[in-house]
Amino acid sequence: MSLGRWLLTHSLSLFLVAMLLAAWFWRDELELDRAWAQLRQVGSDMEQGQQATTPSAEGDTVRKSAAAPPSEVEQAASRSPVVQTPEPRSDRTPQPATESPEAQESGGQTPPPAPSPQQRLMQARKAFWSRDFDRAIALYRQLIETAPDNPDYLGELGNIYYNLNRFDQAAELFLKAGTLLVQKGEVARARQLLPALQSLDRELGQQLEQTLQGSTRPAVETQS
Repeated sequence: MSLGRWLLTHSLSLFLVAMLLAAWFWRDELELDRAWAQLRQVGSDMEQGQQATTPSAEGDTVRKSAAAPPSEVEQAASRSPVVQTPEPRSDRTPQPATESPEAQESGGQTPPPAPSPQQRLMQARKAFWSRDFDRAIALYRQLIETAPDNPDYLGELGNIYYNLNRFDQAAELFLKAGTLLVQKGEVARARQLLPALQSLDRELGQQLEQTLQGSTRPAVETQS
């Protein structure tokens, strides 16, 4: 067999061998090219991600606050209230008192009149919605001193303690509010406090449940 015929017969095999040898000798260059291509792709992805998520000043402030441990006020903002505290209307905000003509003529100053319970309640609710919980607690305590049998004052103050993780105080106030509601015949509103009270204090929850059962027992016996 001549050399030319042998080469023609084995040309495909020789080509494959040559490709394998070339790949073996140039393997380092091929790996470098592949690594460089991967680095360029990663750099392009990072640049696109930075453009898509460039934070504004406000967004950066939000992220910094989210990274910090949540305070009591932040926890309160994220927790759903047990008692719905109505948001005060701006048109009902009490206006500052002015001096009377007699006081102006005499040169003296008349002290402003004390706010009414309704005005103080609006101030307490405004402080609650503004997350000024210390002021809201002080105002609700003043209201309770003047009207200790008002279930709304007790329930809304308990709601603040609940939001601040002061669960013992919240449970006691919810029990008092629920008991007063039952006494006033508002059983449905009192029953709304029962699930939260049971989760906070099982014993106090049982007391409210017994009070609710006692309020409905006469009607059941009458029907039977």
